[in-house]
Amino acid sequence: MEVKVESRSGKDLGNFKVQESTKLKDFKQMFHKKYPKWNPSRQRFNIKGERAGLNNDEALLSECLKEARVLVFKDLGIQLGWRFVYVIEYAGPLIMFPALYYFPQLFYGQAAERTFSQKVGMAMAVGHFLKRELESLFLHRFSNATMPLANLFVNCGYYWVLHGLFIGYFLFHPQYTEPSFAPGVKYGLIAAFLGSEFMNFLCHKVLRDLRPPGTRKRGIPHGFGFELVSCANYFWEIVAWICFAVFTKTVPSYVFLLGTVYILSKWSMARHKRYIKEFDGKEGKPLYPKSRKALIPFIY
Repeated sequence: MEVKVESRSGKDLGNFKVQESTKLKDFKQMFHKKYPKWNPSRQRFNIKGERAGLNNDEALLSECLKEARVLVFKDLGIQLGWRFVYVIEYAGPLIMFPALYYFPQLFYGQAAERTFSQKVGMAMAVGHFLKRELESLFLHRFSNATMPLANLFVNCGYYWVLHGLFIGYFLFHPQYTEPSFAPGVKYGLIAAFLGSEFMNFLCHKVLRDLRPPGTRKRGIPHGFGFELVSCANYFWEIVAWICFAVFTKTVPSYVFLLGTVYILSKWSMARHKRYIKEFDGKEGKPLYPKSRKALIPFIY
């Protein structure tokens, strides 16, 4: 069987002979041999006339191309490893927060006594992103090996500028006003933040244990909030940032919180739909729990 490949502009990139059992990941190697400048991580293919990209492991060419045997190729550009990108983007707050906290003369032109909320806010943010760094290095198993180089600049802008610089500048400003919460409220927010961070870690461990090394396989997660929502890890992260925003009481903290809720709500719904589609109860597959929501228990 032959498969024709075209570029997105319609340029003919040749015909390729494939076997009945050829998977897309094997086809990418064949394509790379003919076009060495496009390694497999840069390649994206979809069936002509359809927008969705084909899956490396699950999409057999023989099944995908029963009627139309034309693939459309897209060059994804320079790729970087997910683990590398995560380490770089999370380093932003770990650099910016201590710099603004310990060297106020450089940024504000004067020294400043640190309040209780500033000290704890510093510990919250640094602790959160240090946890993220360690999880990225030693815990997470990524479904995709790489992401486009452009994503590095977008992600770094979000964490380095919006969180590290924007929040840090106002939180550690000499004119920062300490929130007038009762001590019980402050310590309650600290406890809720720490609890949410711990639950988030447990959720990440559940997801890691469901994916065998070197695969993109998924299972149905359970426990630590997963009985109620598909993305309990995102839910606990949002709770942690709510605690941080209320505790520090700065406008940038709430802006970052709203941005995080928006992004995670989109990601969680996409993952929720993938779970429902994948675990449909057919061909021996388990049926995904119908009572689960995507992100917010009983609501969304």
